[in-house]
Amino acid sequence: LIAVLGGQEHHPGCEPVDRRLLAESGLSRPTVTVLLAATVPDRIRLKVLEATNYWPALGARVRIVAPGRVHDTERTLRALDDTDLVMLTGGRPWLMRAHLTAPIARRLRALSSDGVPLSGSSAGAMALCTWRMRLQPGVMPRVERGLGLMPGLAAPHYGRHGIHHACRVIGLRHPHMDILGLQDRTALVGRDGRYQVMGAGTCTIVRQATRRTYRRGEE
Repeated sequence: LIAVLGGQEHHPGCEPVDRRLLAESGLSRPTVTVLLAATVPDRIRLKVLEATNYWPALGARVRIVAPGRVHDTERTLRALDDTDLVMLTGGRPWLMRAHLTAPIARRLRALSSDGVPLSGSSAGAMALCTWRMRLQPGVMPRVERGLGLMPGLAAPHYGRHGIHHACRVIGLRHPHMDILGLQDRTALVGRDGRYQVMGAGTCTIVRQATRRTYRRGEE
């Protein structure tokens, strides 16, 4: 089971998405591993506070790791042992790209193959898809390979932060690519090519000149 969220994880409105993911384990108190791979250092304390308040309220244990240095890879891999759900939070896409090292990416793919649900928000959602936008200040948006766990390319915060502009640039260069325009606190959740919109807003699928918006509950 995979979920890609448009942003503002661990905030009111996201609970239906995360309850669905937690239910996949069948456990009364599953363990969630939260990866802060895209978080700038001065926001780590806030993100830890959000996660430690949010997941226990849903009946889950939570462990948090913030990979950011070379020696953090082994610590991150240990945190991914014996977990029932993995959450990749939002932040800076270029930090996610740098900190999601090859061993961590391999472990995430292996967990997904073993049936562990994976969820990504904002930069995390971008990383989980087959393609992801390479966004960095002062550089034109371009496309690179993601983890390949969700088809298409995630465009989080759809309607905000200039994401429409990045989608236009990428849509012109890659006219056959599906772009998943995800509003904040809104997710596509599913597996094997069937996904449902959950959360507070809508998901707009953009391909070439076509655009279709799906509302909560639609597949």
